[in-house]
Amino acid sequence: MSDQEQARRLCRDLGGPEVDLWTLPTRALQRAESTGRSLREAALDVVSGWLATRAVEGKKGAKDQLTELWHAEVLRWCVWNTRSSVDAEDVAHDVLIRALGRLDRLTRPDGFRAWLWAITWRVLREHERRPWRKRWLLDGKDRDEGSPGDESGLEHQLAPDAGIEGRQRLGLVHDVLQALPLRERTLLWHAYVDGRTRRQIAEVTGLPEGTVNRQLTRARKRFRKEAERRGLQPGATPKRVNA
Repeated sequence: MSDQEQARRLCRDLGGPEVDLWTLPTRALQRAESTGRSLREAALDVVSGWLATRAVEGKKGAKDQLTELWHAEVLRWCVWNTRSSVDAEDVAHDVLIRALGRLDRLTRPDGFRAWLWAITWRVLREHERRPWRKRWLLDGKDRDEGSPGDESGLEHQLAPDAGIEGRQRLGLVHDVLQALPLRERTLLWHAYVDGRTRRQIAEVTGLPEGTVNRQLTRARKRFRKEAERRGLQPGATPKRVNA
C-alpha cells in the first residue's frame, strides 16, 4: 500500500465517511514529513483540525467525533500527571468541555494537539490547587464503601485528627448532600466518596457515560450553591446561617 493510500485510509477511519479525502491525506503526509510524527499521528492532527472547523460551523456530530478521538489520549495525559484515575477522569472531562466550548479560538487547526495539551495543562494546574474532594471533605485519601445518604461511608473521608470542627463540617456536607435530588446526590457519592470513574458510574446507574458527565457537572454546581447558602465554603470553617 502506498503512503497516499495509507493516509487516505487513516483519514477515513478517523474522520468517518464524510471526511475530506481530497486534501486531508496530502496534508497528513506533509505534516508527517515536516514534524517527524508517525503518519497516524499526522492524520489525527489534520482530521482533528478539520472536525474543529466543522464544529465551529455548527456541523452536527463534529464535537462528538472530536471527543471520541481525543478522550482516551487526554485521559492518559491526566492519569500520568495526577496518578489517580478518579482525579484524572475529572480533569479529562473538564478539559474536553472547555476545549469544545472554545473551538472558535483555535487559530491553527492542524495544531489541535498542542492547543488541547495547553488547555489540559491549565486545567491540571487548577485541579492540583483545588481538587473537589479535598475542598469539601477534609481528607480524601481513604475511600470506604457506603451508600448514598449513609453517613458512615462519608465519615471515613475525614482525617483521623479532624476533631470537633471536622465533625461539624462533615455534618454540614452530609446535610447539603441530603438537600440535593436523589440522582445528583447518588452521582456525587459514587464519584467522590466511593471514588468510581465515570465509566463505572455509568455501569452502576445504567446511564450513558455522557449523561453521567453532564449530570455530575450539574450536581457539583448545585452542591456548591447549596453549600454556600448554608455558609459552607471550600476548605473554610463553616459559618452559622439559617437553613
